[in-house]
Amino acid sequence: MIKTIIFDVGGVLAECSNKILFSNIAKAFNITWDEVYAAVKKLVPEIQAGKISDDEFWKRFSEITGKPLPENHEKLLYEYYEECSPIKQDVLELARELRAKGYQTPILSDTIETHARINWKRLYPEFDPVVLSCEVGMKKPDKRIYELLLKKIKFKPEECVFIDDKPENIKAAEELGMHAMLFKDIKQLKRELKKKEIKF
Repeated sequence: MIKTIIFDVGGVLAECSNKILFSNIAKAFNITWDEVYAAVKKLVPEIQAGKISDDEFWKRFSEITGKPLPENHEKLLYEYYEECSPIKQDVLELARELRAKGYQTPILSDTIETHARINWKRLYPEFDPVVLSCEVGMKKPDKRIYELLLKKIKFKPEECVFIDDKPENIKAAEELGMHAMLFKDIKQLKRELKKKEIKF
């Protein structure tokens, strides 16, 4: 019997578009979008896992791109995040309906501390528990972060549904025995939940 529905954030509960964020960084450093992407790709896994701070991120970003840090660079990860990642109100409403039916709705998300600050104001308080990569020092698809969540919710893997937009994260959840759904859109998600006889 399913007792908990676990939600990812970026790509599921919120839009996940880095276009504005990366464009703003490119403009501030006077580099191309592709150069921003190349540097961020190297550094984001470390900052999401809490291995480096924002300050260390920007220091290493400057080293990788060969560009000096611009004034107010520390705001660049934070300033446009909310604009880039509006909440998907239809998915949030579904989570509320699931809670009203008695399901627990945790969050398991790979994120960074600056973005988490915004989501603690606008999203996380509705969910329990909330497990964030930057706070626990590991990220999906590392199975240890799923196991940490399972300890917190005290349910068996087969009692859980995990929703994420990345196939590798889905695979890890399934290997632990969870029911997992690769998110595409709200209609598809509702169909998948109904197949599991989950009421909302």
